[in-house]
Amino acid sequence: MVSKLLASKGQVLSRMGKYAESAVELEKAIEVTEDDAESLNNLAWLLAVAPDESVCDGKRAVGLAEKACELSNWNNPAPIDTLAAAHAEVGEFELAIKYQKRVLEMLRAQGNLTEVQLQEMGFAERLSLFESGKPFREDFVKEYQTEHPRKMENDS
Repeated sequence: MVSKLLASKGQVLSRMGKYAESAVELEKAIEVTEDDAESLNNLAWLLAVAPDESVCDGKRAVGLAEKACELSNWNNPAPIDTLAAAHAEVGEFELAIKYQKRVLEMLRAQGNLTEVQLQEMGFAERLSLFESGKPFREDFVKEYQTEHPRKMENDS
């Protein structure tokens, strides 16, 4: 329970653009429960794609994402997506492409998402970036404002 609260606090801080503080809270979540695939994945994602390069640590993100993939028996596309982004962050674009294609294959096989939804959710966009030799950067604040415009207005 404590781990989930710390992870949630970390997620909120990243949406506020406080990436370094977010990383600290996500680190605490992992310290509490080191085998929580979701917390590992959340920290790995932040370290791989934060727009603040001082927070990025691609090498560590790869390790955390690999552990999250192993804990989920490689059956969950979220940590594999993170692993792809982490490999791109360290310049290993062949691996990034391999894992991003695997994510797309898994999501298509599940049949829950249309091709348009896959595009809108950024999975295909990330593959294109990796194929052109570029890492992915996520603007957490802009993303949250787009998803929750009224909530952001009320928060201020």
